[in-house]
This record gives sequence, C-alpha cells and structure tokens, in this order.
Amino acid sequence: MRCGRRRHGKHSKATEPGLFDYEHRMKKLDRGLDLLRSVNAGIDWKIFRQDLERSVEKEARVSAATSVMMWLIEVPNIHSD
Repeated sequence: MRCGRRRHGKHSKATEPGLFDYEHRMKKLDRGLDLLRSVNAGIDWKIFRQDLERSVEKEARVSAATSVMMWLIEVPNIHSD
C-alpha cells in the first residue's frame, strides 16, 4: 500500500509524497546497500583487475582510432568548401 495523497483530476498523473514515503524509500535503499555490502565482502575483486585494465586500454585505442578516422573524413570536407 502506498502512502501519500494522489492528485485527482482528468489530466493529473503526479503523486505528492506522503508523510512516510521518504522514510520507506530510505529503508528500501538501506536494504539494497546491505545486500551490496555482503556481495562485495564475498568477492575477490582483484581477480578481475587484469581483464578490466585490458578492456580500458582497448577502449582507449578504439576511441583514438575513431577520432583519427573522423578527422580524416572531415578535413577534406572542410578544405573543399
């Protein structure tokens, strides 16, 4: 059940938060954080480091290559005008 006052009207879709909506929302967020903390405690994140570093390096190379290709495409167009 949702706490809060609903606006009634033909075109009204907004909901005004009620007295306890903020408190309920914060409790839900806290439960989610507890789950994340327990997952985080159970995973050795260091085993992913090498793969992540390779992925970041590859992304940087792809980004640089894309930038060079875009520059090569645009330069002739600029000079032809």
